[in-house]
Amino acid sequence: GTIVLNDEVSVDYKLVFNYHSRASELQARYYKSLTIRKNNTAINNPNFILSANKIEIGSYCLIKANITMID
Repeated sequence: GTIVLNDEVSVDYKLVFNYHSRASELQARYYKSLTIRKNNTAINNPNFILSANKIEIGSYCLIKANITMID
């Protein structure tokens, strides 16, 4: 699959003792899967985004911590 990160997209990473459980994970699961993030979007940690078909996050979005997105 494909993950497209446009201009000014930030995915925060907070280094802590058990950092694997605090990281965000993005998956484009299948060959034609697509996850698109538009301009000026900020995503906090930890989050899990899994795209089987398509997930599109618009411009100027702020996504808080502990979110799961699955299409």
